[in-house]
Amino acid sequence: MDSPAGKLRPVSVVRELPARSVDRRAALIAWAAMLLGSILPRVVWTVFAHEDAPPLVLVAQLVVLFGLSRLTAARSVHGYVVLLIGMVAGDDAYQLLRSTAAWQGWWAQLSEHERLFVDPFFELLPSAGVALTLVGSRLTRADLSLTVGDLSRRLRIGPLALTWWVATPIVALLLAGPLLAQLSFTVGPDPSAVPRVVPLVPAALLFSTLNAFLEEFRFRAAPLARLVPAVGASQALLVTSILFGIGHYYGHPSGLSGIVLASFGGWLLGLSMLGTRGIAAPWLIHGLQDLLIFAAVVKAET
Repeated sequence: MDSPAGKLRPVSVVRELPARSVDRRAALIAWAAMLLGSILPRVVWTVFAHEDAPPLVLVAQLVVLFGLSRLTAARSVHGYVVLLIGMVAGDDAYQLLRSTAAWQGWWAQLSEHERLFVDPFFELLPSAGVALTLVGSRLTRADLSLTVGDLSRRLRIGPLALTWWVATPIVALLLAGPLLAQLSFTVGPDPSAVPRVVPLVPAALLFSTLNAFLEEFRFRAAPLARLVPAVGASQALLVTSILFGIGHYYGHPSGLSGIVLASFGGWLLGLSMLGTRGIAAPWLIHGLQDLLIFAAVVKAET
């Protein structure tokens, strides 16, 4: 049900904390863990060393995160830091798999849209890493926003109070415009190649459904459930959104502009998750963006 004032309420464990109640040291640890647990260390290594980050960098990420998790000041964000350890460990396993000769030989034979299609199936590894950290946590499906949610709840924007039934398609279209503009520069789709997309619609739907769900789970549902009780909804949204944005540096949307766009998108997706107390709205919004990405990649192939 809507609150009397029509304001947003988060998932059951999620309550905005008064500024004085937020442990600043724990919040700083959460921010540091997010940056160290993201792909940022690998990006920095690649930019300055002009080579892919060696396994040592991946191991160092895990060691530093483990160290942060042992700090007394990290008690309230311990679950989040451990979650990042699971995510990084799963991603490290994926990266090691990608470094094998067998993988590289197989990968070289795939087209760009085929590579895009298979990627979510291997992204099950970091998602599984996150899921394992939740075992024994006592977090419920509602705590993790793994329910449909209530789209009749309202998003208040100034004098407007829109239900999420209305706000969801608006947000999806709001994100689609900048995304298509960015893809026109980074991917370069051919507008006349629409017929090439039609036979691949089933693959596009499967890709967008799976990829959107896995990313919503590991970048938002689980992290928000861990972070919001410790640092409040506003700061938790920022932390999770920037992690999501950094993760797109090598993806779509890519590059620095991709980080900015995906971070903003991540903030809106997180807002829809907290606002509806469920995963349906962000899953639908995210899925549309992934459909557009898949179509753009297909239309860019020669």
